[in-house]
Amino acid sequence: MSSSSNDGSGCDGVDIPVTSGGLAMWLTLTGLGASIAVYYVYQNLWRHRRPITDELHGTTVIVTGANCGIGFATAERMASMGARVVLGCRNPERCAIAASQIRTTTGNADVVVGPPLDLGVLGTVDEFAAWVNRKELKPRILINNAGAMVPDLETKLLTNEKGTTHAVEATFAANTVGPAALTMSLLPALKAAATETHCARVINVSSRLEKFATLDSYLHDVSGKSLAGLVDPKHTGKEASSARAYAPFTAYANAKQGNLLFTYKLADTLCTDEPSRARVLVAAVSPGMVNTSLGRWHPWFPVTAPLRWLLLPSPSAGAEASVFAATSPTLEEVAGTRTPLYFGVDRNNKRAGVTRIESSPASHDVQLQQRLWKKLSQIIGWESTENAD
Repeated sequence: MSSSSNDGSGCDGVDIPVTSGGLAMWLTLTGLGASIAVYYVYQNLWRHRRPITDELHGTTVIVTGANCGIGFATAERMASMGARVVLGCRNPERCAIAASQIRTTTGNADVVVGPPLDLGVLGTVDEFAAWVNRKELKPRILINNAGAMVPDLETKLLTNEKGTTHAVEATFAANTVGPAALTMSLLPALKAAATETHCARVINVSSRLEKFATLDSYLHDVSGKSLAGLVDPKHTGKEASSARAYAPFTAYANAKQGNLLFTYKLADTLCTDEPSRARVLVAAVSPGMVNTSLGRWHPWFPVTAPLRWLLLPSPSAGAEASVFAATSPTLEEVAGTRTPLYFGVDRNNKRAGVTRIESSPASHDVQLQQRLWKKLSQIIGWESTENAD
């Protein structure tokens, strides 16, 4: 029996005929695959790498949802710029692993693991904010990155510091209420950390999916029990009143529009606070369609993995908008103004990089902003002078 070789023989020594056409096809597919891999690495990994600098030295940055995906990439970029980075994650073990990886890749040892932060539980938000203040970490930049899409209708019972409990649909609780509560709790510390040359910054990660929101209807019953503003349009009649009609993508769109409404309203509110004028920048960003674990509960998620890897940008690319809004010196001049700030990659001109983008008309509705602000103040427990229903 002949020995195996690289001339087309099988491992058992049986000769396998290789035609010129088959070889050409194999070489073509191999070359195509290699080209795609190189292009992906350049577009999504290498092109978004930045040299390690010290431009954020002395600055504390808090990033929520930093143990994976866009949050991890954002935290890594902040660390590579010399910042002290505080990771706010729900799972402490995964958070510790992420912190270790960031320290290794950036050489920045000042990456801090915060206490467990579940944005769907107000108690952990209060504890995290209290820990930040107790440790005197003096954060100047807060990036509310953490997000979740809950597959089934679920209601959270949120109890604020005043002891008042409110029932809130889970996706809205984690994506809108939690980040708003964290922001308001840390706002005094953020203001105090601002300097004459560097404003404090609050960055809220939203999504272009907010254009599909039905938040106006949802705010009538934030518990979600009536399914107002949470129904899949294909369900009608009696079926529309059952839990099967719950549409997780609609709930997610509502929550992301809530991020924008809160962003714009907070910026407007801070304008009336003279001591903080021009010292706090509040902005929203859209990372775009990115290959992350969001929606991993969907049965098609594992099946589409190769396509997502091939067609969607990486988390590093998705972090670009957050990094820009958190660090760009060009934004200092609009800090503390009522200018609605929403950043992302222009889909019609991706070479332009991160730029100002337009949000839905509903996100600019002042009355809707007031309604959300009042609802959040009731749930979280801060004082509000808004009279909107």
